[in-house]
Amino acid sequence: MSFCGLKGILAKLFSRVLSAALSRRREGLGMPLFRRCDGELVKNIDPIRRMMPVVMRGRNDSIIYHTTQWAIAEARAWLRHYNRTRGAKPPATLFHLVAYACVKMLHARPGLNRFVSGSRIYQRKAVWLSFAAKTRFADEAPLTTVKLAFPAGVSFDELVDAMSAAVNDARSGRPSRMEKEVRFLARLPVPLLRVVLATVRGLDHVNLLPAMLIEPDPMYSSVFLANLGSIHIGNAFDVISERKQTDYKRIDTHTVREASRACWGDLLAAGIEMHEYQPTMFHCKLLIVDEYLVSVGSTNFDSRSFKLNDEANLNIHDREFARQQTAIFDRDVAQAKRISLDDWLRRPLLEKLLDRAVALLDPQL
Repeated sequence: MSFCGLKGILAKLFSRVLSAALSRRREGLGMPLFRRCDGELVKNIDPIRRMMPVVMRGRNDSIIYHTTQWAIAEARAWLRHYNRTRGAKPPATLFHLVAYACVKMLHARPGLNRFVSGSRIYQRKAVWLSFAAKTRFADEAPLTTVKLAFPAGVSFDELVDAMSAAVNDARSGRPSRMEKEVRFLARLPVPLLRVVLATVRGLDHVNLLPAMLIEPDPMYSSVFLANLGSIHIGNAFDVISERKQTDYKRIDTHTVREASRACWGDLLAAGIEMHEYQPTMFHCKLLIVDEYLVSVGSTNFDSRSFKLNDEANLNIHDREFARQQTAIFDRDVAQAKRISLDDWLRRPLLEKLLDRAVALLDPQL
């Protein structure tokens, strides 16, 4: 490419930026300069919630993992009856039923169908469902991903037919556009691949990533479902942070930890011992008193638990049970790192400033 050609491209890009800025200014919408193809900027939002993407910069900073169980005997009976009415069509499974429930939930509660880009909150323009499927019924068979959009009025019949057709198409052997892109990127040298992916993330951050890259990408979806039950795998939980896995960064969401850390000095000075569990994030709320009373439940020692949240604790008065819990607690402490007052006082200046800043959000955390 000649210098004149490059100058022309830069001039067009600058013209686009200037035009977008003037257009947004006339509309009174301010930043960001560019609209997204997959979402609309959410404007009327609570100030605290508006701050969260800036304070909680990583996805795992605000994620919550929990286990739930459903009684599905009636659902299975209903599916057996439903499949008898489908004749030669592909049968529906619990996976289809869960997918349908997700679609209906996201249409009924559009506030759940939002995402963050460039530290701003966007309302997704459609309900997109992504899932992975084996290209054939074999352990060594590669996975392919499917992404489908479902309108609010979609019926269960339509959803099952659409998902079955998409899986059959994925198993036809014809690579999708997304698979072609991934195969191309996989052939690039690692340094070049990092540059390409960093460029893609940068363009996405400022809403300049082309729709042709967003629309087929299954990661740009409302929900990504994994049918682990089909291969006899139980509940799966990902507790790996997006940051480097060292010391405290595995232990809790960064914002909550930094807000509480600002108050550690008084506790440590008063003789309270503090230990940070090292193997992974630890979310137990356990109190043992005099090897007799054990209190366990959902209550935290914070303002929200005491004044706002609906919490529940079970109090058990039993010395043998208390001794068992004490032994488990001691084993956990052996895998924890003790924090001394000297450690707390000597933490880097940037951490001290961040602790104090985030501590302002303490009533909301």
